[in-house]
Amino acid sequence: MERSMIEMKGLLLKLALILLIASPCHAFDNWNTEEKIAQGAAIGLTIIDWGQTLYISDHSEYYEKWNFLLSEHPSRSSVNLYFGLSIIGKTALVHILPRDYNLFGFNIKPRRIVQSTYIGISGYNVFNNARIGIKISF
Repeated sequence: MERSMIEMKGLLLKLALILLIASPCHAFDNWNTEEKIAQGAAIGLTIIDWGQTLYISDHSEYYEKWNFLLSEHPSRSSVNLYFGLSIIGKTALVHILPRDYNLFGFNIKPRRIVQSTYIGISGYNVFNNARIGIKISF
């Protein structure tokens, strides 16, 4: 088994343990409209990145994937596993986070921070891939 797959499985196990431990500690807030739209945008960008990564997989003689969880030339099955679990894991993470949290007298919004980061990174990846000619392939 490839080293990256072993590392990915270890990361997923850690994520599952974090979710298992954290879930009883927080009464989940319902999602408001803004959070639903942000998560939809994040998932949409991830699906585009997924298709672009499958294109990279199909054209490995021209492109390499720069993701520490995937190899430079990932297989289609590795790409599908990674992105499928990524969408589920990131949505679960956002769901268990509180909408508002008071930290040393400052009101922070953990859900918004995570979703904004997720959208920013995914948006950058999709834009950069498109800029260098990577298409979408499912």
